[in-house]
Amino acid sequence: MKTINVKIPSMKSAHCMATVSNALQGLKNVTLKNISPGLAEIELLDNNQVSVTEAIKNAGYQVSEIETILSMD
Repeated sequence: MKTINVKIPSMKSAHCMATVSNALQGLKNVTLKNISPGLAEIELLDNNQVSVTEAIKNAGYQVSEIETILSMD
C-alpha cells in the first residue's frame, strides 16, 4: 500500500475536482482520500501510479508532481 500526493495545478474549481474525482473512481486498487484545489491525496493498493496519471490526463488535467507520503510494501 502506498499513499501519494498528486499535484494538479490546473484543478482549481469544484467542477475540476469533481471531474478528477470521477476519473479516479473507476480505477481498481485506487482510493481518493482527499481532494483540494491543486492536490489529490490517493491511496494505492498496488504501486501502479501510471493508471492514476493516465486517468487524470484523460480527464484533461496535467500532473506536475507526485510525492509519496506513506509506503507500506
